[in-house]
Amino acid sequence: MGNALRHSQSGMCLDGSISAGVRLNTCNQSVHQNWL
Repeated sequence: MGNALRHSQSGMCLDGSISAGVRLNTCNQSVHQNWL
């Protein structure tokens, strides 16, 4: 899953984009979930 950050209780991934902001979302390996 690259550099995704997964929430330990919900299992969801930190997801962020300029248009939608930062939020938890279903893990989907998108570029919006790739954190350095």
